[in-house]
Amino acid sequence: MYFKQIVFIGVLFLLTSLQAFHASQKDETGSFLPTGIYPISESKTSIEKYFEKDEDTYFIVSKPIIAVERFDSVKVNKIDDDLYGLQVTLDETGKKELADASTNAVGVKWAFIVNNYLWAVARVNTPITEGELVMSGGHFTQNYLEDIASQIQKNIDELSQPRN
Repeated sequence: MYFKQIVFIGVLFLLTSLQAFHASQKDETGSFLPTGIYPISESKTSIEKYFEKDEDTYFIVSKPIIAVERFDSVKVNKIDDDLYGLQVTLDETGKKELADASTNAVGVKWAFIVNNYLWAVARVNTPITEGELVMSGGHFTQNYLEDIASQIQKNIDELSQPRN
């Protein structure tokens, strides 16, 4: 009984911490950015997001490069012993949009937003023509990536539900 109470308190604390962290991602305008890939502006915009990993603030353009509507699937891959990555596969329209956008954005930083949360910042090194985005790094645990993948999959599933 005592062990169950400690586990419950630990889970409750974790959920409260996650809610507080995600709530802190709201920008000053009260805007909510849906899941997608967004351009990062060199100049100030109304949407400011703090990125915990590099302890920097980024100005996000409100129109996505690739919206979640173009996401076909998401999964977590094991890349190496302790290295995991998140793979997002786009539909055919998204594949073309990403190829066009990335061809003109080599050297530019993009933001990966998940439910208004600045999840990753990446520099476009080469055009992305295969319609797949893979994000990995030593700081991503398998559990963390599975949580992010679950949130993205929920977004995908909500969009595929028939509208009344």
